[in-house]
Amino acid sequence: MPLAVNHCGNFVNLASVLNILLINEGQDPPAAPSPFARISRRVMTDVNNVLSLSAVRMKDPEWINPKIIAFDLDCTLWPFWVDTHVTPPFHKNADGTVLDARKRHVEFIPGVPDILKELHRRGIKLAAVSRTGEIAGAKSLLKLFDFEKYFSHIEIYPGCKVAHFSKIHRETNVAYEDMMFFDDEFRNIADIKKLGVFTIYCPDGIEAKVVDSSLIDFDKSRSKRS
Repeated sequence: MPLAVNHCGNFVNLASVLNILLINEGQDPPAAPSPFARISRRVMTDVNNVLSLSAVRMKDPEWINPKIIAFDLDCTLWPFWVDTHVTPPFHKNADGTVLDARKRHVEFIPGVPDILKELHRRGIKLAAVSRTGEIAGAKSLLKLFDFEKYFSHIEIYPGCKVAHFSKIHRETNVAYEDMMFFDDEFRNIADIKKLGVFTIYCPDGIEAKVVDSSLIDFDKSRSKRS
């Protein structure tokens, strides 16, 4: 039976995991654990990771959404580093499972397709932003997981993510203050927060309830309502 690759902890013993931390109020992050221990056991069992934000609230004419929501890839949309824990090239079997070159199953974090689909349905532009050096592998997974269709911007290349966001800003003319960004690495959050982007540190990967609460917080931060 092939080895399943479905969370970073497959490669080490998980001693502990971090809870999701939002840093938009200026909180410092906790001491960083091993980078391989960032994805909690919830990725194995969470079958309810879907957006639940009130449809009534979303119809409020004064509701303010981000114009662009950007997602990191490694350990944010899928629970591994594409340049380290899996082996490209990837392919999809007839049954829909994705395998790497060593015939190991490669999976995304549960609920991610529903999150992307719902945000896209709401008319919010989505961006994939990654600094991996395994560019071809990351793009291949976006296509094989059927995520590619949701992203209007795909910026995958090594280096500080300020360059990625600067390109998106130039191409769209969307203000940084109208963008939202999810990432599991604090260094990226710290860099992008300085631009004025609404940033969410998610060391356990993306989760629907965090997206929901972040949309609410974004509206509150941009709204003139008391």
